[in-house]
Amino acid sequence: MKNLKKFKYNGNVIVFYLVVICLTLFSFAWADETVDLSENLLKTSDPATFHNFGNNGFAIFDEGDQKLKFFNWSFKLINSFPISRGEGPGQIMQTVLSAEVINDKIYLIGLMENKIKVFDKKGTFLNSFNLDMLPKKMVIQDNQLLLFSMRLNAGEDSFLLGKVINPVNGTVIKNITLTGKLVSEKLFDGNPAMIGLSSLFDVAENKKIYILVSAASTLCEIAENGSLLQKVKLPYKERKDIRTVERNGETKTVLSILDWYIDMKVIKNTVYACFLKEAGKDSKTGQSIFDTHVLKIKNFNDGKHSEKVFANGSYVIIGENKGKIYLFDTYEYKVVASPLSEWR
Repeated sequence: MKNLKKFKYNGNVIVFYLVVICLTLFSFAWADETVDLSENLLKTSDPATFHNFGNNGFAIFDEGDQKLKFFNWSFKLINSFPISRGEGPGQIMQTVLSAEVINDKIYLIGLMENKIKVFDKKGTFLNSFNLDMLPKKMVIQDNQLLLFSMRLNAGEDSFLLGKVINPVNGTVIKNITLTGKLVSEKLFDGNPAMIGLSSLFDVAENKKIYILVSAASTLCEIAENGSLLQKVKLPYKERKDIRTVERNGETKTVLSILDWYIDMKVIKNTVYACFLKEAGKDSKTGQSIFDTHVLKIKNFNDGKHSEKVFANGSYVIIGENKGKIYLFDTYEYKVVASPLSEWR
């Protein structure tokens, strides 16, 4: 089992991403309760963030060989193509954050890049659209691209939450600006440039927007126009370790995030959140052992929730179909099915 790398901030942010991205490409064929994908994935980097974009198949960007790998719902690898590192056309500087498919075209955004890059299904680069924002996540809504901003400016009267983009020509259809009580209460307390990076976003079928602010253990429900509808405190709190270290004769402060919310998905207008929590230490190696607490938020008014614990692993949600939620174990690269009937 792989050990989990901690987030460490010191000047520039170094984040290792292996992004699970659901794509609307493939037909359904349900597999057994647990499926091992490790044969098709290289275990060279630990994932930090996962994204779900549909229910007809999914793709994983594998940093081991720099390929976007496509799986159908029989969990068979059916296609892959390389995306090289660099600043040239069709390249990414670090890793893929999000991918979506509209009309057989694949739209990608990269970490800390202000562009949408467009490919065909064979991996041929077609073109790119420039953005005046750094996006954190991208989803499809009404055959348009909805992008959420990585930089949320805490303390201002209002700030840009995201943009709706025309996938044909890359023009901005509308901006979504977050206003009102959410901003005035300074929920995003801390470094504004980092808040979007540590927050999770998703959109429900009813077009409500959800933001999970891990640093504040708070889930917010936002209307299409950017106004706050309601918010709720979540039961688990992010845990940090701040220490001073000596490196090359210099004293530096290192922040490690030990327990935090690693994923959030909206399934049938219900929010599910994954919290990675240290459960103990390995008796032989002394390394931390982590469990994933998956919460189903049942009531925004009082924060009532149901919960399932997936032991000894880091799990994120791929998607749901036919009464099951499918989760991906980022340690062992396995897909695990959890019947919805077990969630109360």
